[in-house]
Amino acid sequence: MDRVRVAIIGPGGFAQVCHIPGLRSHSKAEVSAVCGRDAARSAAFARSQNIPASFHNIADLLDAEICDAIAIATPDSSHFDMAMAAIARGKHVFCEKPLAMNAQQSAAMAKAASAAGVVNMVAFTFRYMQALQEMKRLIFAGLIGKPYHINMQVYWGDLLAPESLSWREQASYSAAGIWGDAGAHLFDAVSYLFAPVQEVFAQLDLVQREAGCLQPDTSDLANCLAKTQCLFEDEQAKISVMMQASRVSKPRGPVHELQVLGSKGALGMPLTRGNNEYLALLATGSERWEDFPLAPEAYSDEPRALFSMMRAFVDAIASGTMRKGLDASFIDGHNAQLALEAGIESTRSGKSKKIAYDLSLCPA
Repeated sequence: MDRVRVAIIGPGGFAQVCHIPGLRSHSKAEVSAVCGRDAARSAAFARSQNIPASFHNIADLLDAEICDAIAIATPDSSHFDMAMAAIARGKHVFCEKPLAMNAQQSAAMAKAASAAGVVNMVAFTFRYMQALQEMKRLIFAGLIGKPYHINMQVYWGDLLAPESLSWREQASYSAAGIWGDAGAHLFDAVSYLFAPVQEVFAQLDLVQREAGCLQPDTSDLANCLAKTQCLFEDEQAKISVMMQASRVSKPRGPVHELQVLGSKGALGMPLTRGNNEYLALLATGSERWEDFPLAPEAYSDEPRALFSMMRAFVDAIASGTMRKGLDASFIDGHNAQLALEAGIESTRSGKSKKIAYDLSLCPA
């Protein structure tokens, strides 16, 4: 395809930060329309972003035949219906994470996209960080020996704000609060580096606000232990995982980080949108972390992983194929959804939960 026309579903702030500039950074991409529930807001957004058309109904957008693909940037609860409608019309779909409200929906989305033969991608941004890609290469080059543990944490939010609730704090819109928002990213990072997790033990907490304040009904805090394994130098490496995510914490200093520990040392990197990256090694017996050089653009303030991710979507449509092992498909989104649900079930039961993946979804 010489030109890929993409419609943005969800005229919000993140579309301005990620989807629109990311698509426009590709020479073959065109942002052809925007669609949102409020007609006036959608029209105003289209004018402000120099987008030629606006809609307030996805059916009308699809009937207009002015897009080859859609990018869904709406609350979790609307992902399934929008993606399925677009897939039924043969449109390629990029969808924010978590992919759906539950694993039943995400499995149906993966199967429908595969049957229709359309490009389907999930917004797992960390895959497009130079630091994560280089970390994976160095691990399997044997730099830190046999890997045995991953430690990761993100604090996406602020201290309690009782005067209002965002959509992520409401179960009618959000798959699982911070657990869905951050957990989907973290589980996919594990899957990208090694393999999908096989067992989850989680504690998800909701912090009650003061009396008289609006109360959320999705998780504020998430602590998780998980297990996975992968083939490393012709033998299985068993890897433990520790995750922490919070939307009601404000740590001092940048602490959104991923570390992989191995028998000969550790590698560490930040968890960002591709801005201010680094990759550091702590060798066994050493007292100091040493930085590995990345490309100069990795150190900029721009969210370059977001833009790389959107360009990857356009490349996949233009070429007719996704890059195996890098671009995240709806199958990857479904695998993350299974891990999220395992964490919810573990919290309810107080026991660890093993995950059974649907091998029929895996490509041949």
